[in-house]
Amino acid sequence: MRFLILVSALACSENKLSTLNETNANNGVEIEVTPMVLDFGSLNAAAEPEIRAFTISSVGVNPLDVSLVELMGEQPASFTLLTSSLEFTLDPGDSENIQIAFSPVDANEVLAEALIESNAGNEPQVLVSLNGFGEIGALQINPDPLNFGTHYLGCPVDNEVTISNVGNDVVEISEINHLGASFFLDSEHILPLSLAPEEEIVVNMTFTADQEAAVEGELQVVSNEPMGTRIAVQSGAGNLSNAITQEWEFAIDPPSDIMFSVDASCSMSDNTSQLASNFSTFISQLNNYSNDWQVIVTGGDTGCNVGGILTPNTANYSTIFQDAVKCKEFPWNTYFWECDAMGGSYTEALLTEARNAVENTDAGDCNAGFIRQAAMLHIVLVSDEPEQSEFFPNAETWQMLTDQIIAKRGSAGMVRISSIVGDPITATDPEGGCESGGVFGSDAVAGTGYYDATDYTNGVFLSICDNWASSSNLQLLAEASVLLDAYPLDYAAVESSIEVEVNGYSVNSNYWHYESTTQAVHFDSNPPSEGSSVSITYIPVGLCE
Repeated sequence: MRFLILVSALACSENKLSTLNETNANNGVEIEVTPMVLDFGSLNAAAEPEIRAFTISSVGVNPLDVSLVELMGEQPASFTLLTSSLEFTLDPGDSENIQIAFSPVDANEVLAEALIESNAGNEPQVLVSLNGFGEIGALQINPDPLNFGTHYLGCPVDNEVTISNVGNDVVEISEINHLGASFFLDSEHILPLSLAPEEEIVVNMTFTADQEAAVEGELQVVSNEPMGTRIAVQSGAGNLSNAITQEWEFAIDPPSDIMFSVDASCSMSDNTSQLASNFSTFISQLNNYSNDWQVIVTGGDTGCNVGGILTPNTANYSTIFQDAVKCKEFPWNTYFWECDAMGGSYTEALLTEARNAVENTDAGDCNAGFIRQAAMLHIVLVSDEPEQSEFFPNAETWQMLTDQIIAKRGSAGMVRISSIVGDPITATDPEGGCESGGVFGSDAVAGTGYYDATDYTNGVFLSICDNWASSSNLQLLAEASVLLDAYPLDYAAVESSIEVEVNGYSVNSNYWHYESTTQAVHFDSNPPSEGSSVSITYIPVGLCE
């Protein structure tokens, strides 16, 4: 009998020892979470949120410290934690209810989890499954994210994303936008539009890298689904292709080919006299920059020169120029036989006359030898009327004619058109022009078309209404005949990649700009002087895969 009592006592002692060892292994801290699954049922977009709760209990002998309660898993956006304090301590035997609201922003079966982290020795991390069903329309953007890859700077790369309704109700899309400077959204869809369940649309996108570093953009789709705005991420990076360097070396005496096309109408009498009498001053200014110049005066519909091609070696070149210009002043005088060739339809359409003159510079033509490969072509137009070529049967605009002149010369940077015409039309002067008073007391009309061509080629505009023949103005015309301020590039350039050097020194972009229409770098101030060397390095846009 004593033996049985001893066994019984020993068995009791071993049971207490087992419990004690288990408690020590858990540091006396244990957690219990019930229930482990919350089912919220089915909800539509108009329904009030459904609220469920689970309980966290401290079932050990020491306090339970809960350090984190958060939502995670596949679709946590449809669930919201309502409990304000998600970090708390529970003494043994205490409990805390955690409330969660379900309001679906995802369609069909919606799954997520609530993660509880604590100092519990038995289970430091606990997951509670959250289940619901969304009876709503819901959009999905695919692919998300979309990586366009790495491409040469300036090279457009196309791709597409699909916007699908993966829900079970119609979705009304009101906006499709994109944020990101390197990405272009090419959507042909008329908004707003409706997407039925399982219906989709394709949106085309283009990525054009303008820097070597990786960049990101966002496609944003705004609709009436509970999410409101869906966002998908796109990325891409630039790759530097082989940079191109172009160089220019200026001679001490840079060559210059100067063409004067002058309005031959009678109202121009005082201006042609002014031009003739100041030609010697102009040449004196020109000689400060170059002694390698050629000058012609155009006349007639063909633009053939009057008086030949004048150079510093031409005897009495000033007199010849004066006679050629004055001939326009007095078509009835003793030089009428010379002036007869200068008459024609284009006397107030000088860009047509100048275009024809340039076209007639090939071997055997009337102006053969005038245009030289290394010379600046400077065309000076003088008129008291607007450019009127567009009123002739071919209806050619100032830009069409200017582009034809540039094409014949072969380089936009080597063509400059200056104009001595009536003041332009402005907001404060809606008519432009002025009262200049010719031999018949006529007015000067705004030189529309002429000053447009001048601005287009970075020429010199002088108002025929003012003292345009001043020494300073003639110096400007002389500089424009020689100094190159536009440097045409062989390829269209990625503007941000352009680097300009003059005589080996970098030139800040505040002093120049890139003109994509003429594919040239233009100096806005301090253009390189004669004898300078210019180097431009850039990334071509056109060298794409």
